[in-house]
Amino acid sequence: MRTVVVFLVFVTWVPSLWATDWRAVHDKTIAAIDQLYDLEFAASEKFCNEVIAMAPGDPRGHFVKSMVYYYRMTFQGGAKNDTLYYAFLYHANKVETVCSSLLDQNPNDAKALSYLGGTIGYKGLAHYRRGEMVKAIWEGGKGYGLLERAYALDPQNGDAKMGLGLFQYMISQAPSEVHSLIELAGMSGDRARGLKLMEEASQHGLYAKQEAHRWLVEFYQGEDMPNRAMAHAQVLADRYQRNWWFQQSAADIALFQLHRPERAEQYLVRLSTMQTTPSSELYVHALGRLKLGYMCVLKERYAAAEQHYLSVINGPAEDAQKQDAAFQMGNLMDLQGRSSEAPEWYRRAGGRKDAQSRLSAAMKPAERAMLRIQNAYLAGENLRAIALTDSCRTAGALSSNRSLAISLYFQGTCLNECKQYGRAESVFLEALRYPEMDANVRPFCHWRLGQSYARQDKVAQAKDQWQRALAFDGYASEETLRRRVQREQAALP
Repeated sequence: MRTVVVFLVFVTWVPSLWATDWRAVHDKTIAAIDQLYDLEFAASEKFCNEVIAMAPGDPRGHFVKSMVYYYRMTFQGGAKNDTLYYAFLYHANKVETVCSSLLDQNPNDAKALSYLGGTIGYKGLAHYRRGEMVKAIWEGGKGYGLLERAYALDPQNGDAKMGLGLFQYMISQAPSEVHSLIELAGMSGDRARGLKLMEEASQHGLYAKQEAHRWLVEFYQGEDMPNRAMAHAQVLADRYQRNWWFQQSAADIALFQLHRPERAEQYLVRLSTMQTTPSSELYVHALGRLKLGYMCVLKERYAAAEQHYLSVINGPAEDAQKQDAAFQMGNLMDLQGRSSEAPEWYRRAGGRKDAQSRLSAAMKPAERAMLRIQNAYLAGENLRAIALTDSCRTAGALSSNRSLAISLYFQGTCLNECKQYGRAESVFLEALRYPEMDANVRPFCHWRLGQSYARQDKVAQAKDQWQRALAFDGYASEETLRRRVQREQAALP
């Protein structure tokens, strides 16, 4: 009798051992995601394995583990790394198996639909990165339909919003030659809705929040919306301070798009000192020092710039980075008027074509003056750029028409930003009179002149200048300018 009682007690007690600790599953999933975005792939996979052991029939651990291999494929050898590609597909297929089992029990399981659609969507992206367009669109169509169902069943599911928004935005940007295939796969794009859904996911997503931030950084840069891109890049760079890619993205947006080098500095310092994997540490540290040197040049902190470049040349760095630093040292010597010291640095820059051209045609005083004006503009120091242009003209330093035209373009741009639209108009008109102006600059000059007119309510003149800007083709950053003109035109009454 006693044996029977003990057995019954054991039977009633054991299920409590089998009960899943869902709080621990959630916490370890978050830990796996955080390690993933810090590029600590082994640590992330370890947490995923723990999640899978606790909840093998739940898609979370399997999904994040598949993303570990997707990111490894991205950062370690690219899309052509067959080993990582097939490892990603293997783990993605496990997600599909788990989700299919859940959907057999409940066809309206919104979370299972969301994970299944997301996994198939990333399989499509992996195929696309390998140039397998038809396969990518076919997978995309299946994922898109599943995410639509998940969102319809649960409109508050932030992770479903992330996947559906990603699809809708990317489809809206697809080249025209694949539109018929996309329609055949049952998909349709919606740029505005895609961005809106991803913004909501970045605020309210559970597990896809950081992924939404990451994609929005990329998309807003393509949209020429650097302030929005920076808002998302800053969230990632500040949270994941061991992810060198996030630090570089935030720094580049601040430096090259916002022209705010002071905002870039903290991210560049992190790049130049951060702990990362042994295979990438040498490259990352040198990258940070190269960009710090560039930032110091913009701010006319020439001695500090020289130290950063020398630390790359004389320290541990890849050969290409040492050549870049040597070329920048040559530029720095020229910029300071120390032209006799420049050729040696250009020779040390190796086989770079621009270094060879500098050896055969040294920087002229007019180029030096123009470069100082350009750097002041790129540093966001509008008043300094305006004053430099005036003083260089008075001193006769802008002696070539090309240098004068480009300098006037930068001065007019700074005058616009200082809301001195009348004077900016005169400066742009003068700049456009010089046929020597670079072909890459002229369409931008028409666009900026249109801005000057528009801010003075000279609507007809503004429209005329923007049409002139749109008439150009084949120049650098053409798509960016076309987007800018379209936005300006849409804002007119």
